[in-house]
Amino acid sequence: MTVFSCIIKIKQLYDLFFLDKNHDGIHLIDDKYHIALQKIIENFTHYLSVNDGYGDIVYEARNAIGENSAKSPDVKLINVYHKIQANNKGIVYTDSIAIQNRNRTIVAYPKNENIAGLQLADFVAYNIIKLECCKVEQQITDFMKQIHRISYNGGHSISEKDQRSFWGMRVLPSYLRMEELISSNKSLKNAYANIKKERNKLKKTIDIIYMMTLYLTIWCLLTVCGRWNFPLV
Repeated sequence: MTVFSCIIKIKQLYDLFFLDKNHDGIHLIDDKYHIALQKIIENFTHYLSVNDGYGDIVYEARNAIGENSAKSPDVKLINVYHKIQANNKGIVYTDSIAIQNRNRTIVAYPKNENIAGLQLADFVAYNIIKLECCKVEQQITDFMKQIHRISYNGGHSISEKDQRSFWGMRVLPSYLRMEELISSNKSLKNAYANIKKERNKLKKTIDIIYMMTLYLTIWCLLTVCGRWNFPLV
């Protein structure tokens, strides 16, 4: 199994588009489900191309029972899928022909049909969100680690290069991840500097202990030989 996911942090996304009450650009933001669909289809297309495959999109319907209007969530999402197919809507890097050739259809199933694959997808998505929000290493479960391990890595082995944050586990807005990496790098630098300070302190302590040991050894030898007859201090 290979995992594709896209987390959208709504508050941070709104912060990007909102300046003040006179310059509110939140209405410019596309629907979060549409953004996620676009990112996942682009990365899924890469996976299909690498493996010379063809794929379909299956998702759990969000419409209320009997709802089928043009403004309903499912119809809007299906229309976006067809726009992606027709004119590469929201696709940043991938050629439109590849999108059209590798992706075939989109199907929505209601929740009450209890499709096993969709139930698994729900459970995986729930754990991906928990993993993204988790700040305590001890709270990360083996299942979360397994999901992270099998997230799409652009066709590379993880030991060669780790590109999962781009291909299999997208977090948007993407500048947030860069800020996290910068913050993490700063923390590592500070930790390294502290280790160097402690090492230097320890070295000084060792040098003092060494000199004291040497002095004591010489004192003992000379005392035993009777050449010195004075107290240690």
